[in-house]
This record gives sequence, C-alpha cells and structure tokens, in this order.
Amino acid sequence: MGLTLSNDDRGHITALLNNGVLQKVQGDSFPTPAGVILVTCGDGDHFQNIYWLFRTQLICPGERERIHVLSRNGGALLLAPQAPRRVEGLLREIEEACTLKGIEATALCSHAPCGVARSYSLTVARSIDLLIQGKRFARSYMEARKPTMRFACFLHVHHGGDEKEIYFISASHWDAVRAQFL
Repeated sequence: MGLTLSNDDRGHITALLNNGVLQKVQGDSFPTPAGVILVTCGDGDHFQNIYWLFRTQLICPGERERIHVLSRNGGALLLAPQAPRRVEGLLREIEEACTLKGIEATALCSHAPCGVARSYSLTVARSIDLLIQGKRFARSYMEARKPTMRFACFLHVHHGGDEKEIYFISASHWDAVRAQFL
C-alpha cells in the first residue's frame, strides 16, 4: 500500500527545511567510525532505500561500513515515553548492540509518509517531536550505562515518484520552532 504525503505534511517539510530543522545529510555530520546502530521502521516500501541512503550518504569515506539494524513497525518513534505505542525493551536492545558490536553511534530514523504514524494521526511535525523526545530519553537512559553513546535523528521522506531524501533533524532548531508546529 503506497501512502502519499498529505498537503499539511508537505508544507511542514518545506517549512522545517527553511527553518534548519531538516538538513541535507552530509557524510561527516555524524561520525560512525565503528559503525552505526540504525533504529528504523521495517516498512517494505522504504526500508531498502533508507538502508541504501545510510550506506551511501551517512557513512564517512574511510569509515567502516557497518550498519546494525533494529527494525520495528514505527521504528524509532516507539522510543519516546509519550509515543502512542511504545515497545518495551528497545532501549535494552540498543544497549546490547552497543556492547556486543562496540558501536557507539545510534541513528534514530523515521520516514514519511508512515503507516503507523498515520494510524495514530501523527503529522510529520509530531513524528519529529517524538523522535527528539525518544533521543533525549535514550540518551538519559544510556548516560550511566554507556556515557560515550551518541544519538542522532533522521527523517526519510518519500516526496513522490522516485524522489526520496534523508534529512538530519536538528533538535536545537526544532526546539526554537516547535510551538509553531504543535
């Protein structure tokens, strides 16, 4: 089932790009020398492209290409304590992957349009808010366990047709404009 972006979400994405909340991914924006734990949705229409974009755009030249995937319907949206549906144990799986693989970088990725988000009437803006809440919750959880663990949020957008893009989400820019979108 192919979902399309709503007009509201298209408008939000444009505004979030203009406000610097969504930023084009640059290979050096999130160093992953030992690899990255990718927490994302397993959506069969988008997963392969998300993985490919991480592999080709996020991994810095010269870095080890090593992506450890943790996939659920709804992906990283499920980390936020305020999420409409949470998955218990996802943080423990991140911690376990970090320990087993020696990876200290975690990419929390959502995509738009998303069937799970739509089923809970979540806009792109609310999804971004949940991702950032999840990032902060995960960082807090890991502080005592794995203090060197780093988290970053990303949004994969299917604009329509073959146009797909992955964006870094700036939490500080989001904090500055959040009230305008929620």
